[in-house]
Amino acid sequence: MNEAAARLRELLGSARPWPTLAAAESMTGGRVQALITGVSGASDFFVGGVTAYAREQKVALLGV
Repeated sequence: MNEAAARLRELLGSARPWPTLAAAESMTGGRVQALITGVSGASDFFVGGVTAYAREQKVALLGV
């Protein structure tokens, strides 16, 4: 299990009100989301993400 993602789960799980996390990735190609979802209970705080690699997709999906 990824220690950083597990620590994130621990921090978010103990916070009130319940926070959520979403991700927008490019260079990492979805690896951040993969690490987060590899932690048991990630669905308690992780709502999802977008991996937009090509510039056209960044503009279309993320408005950046």
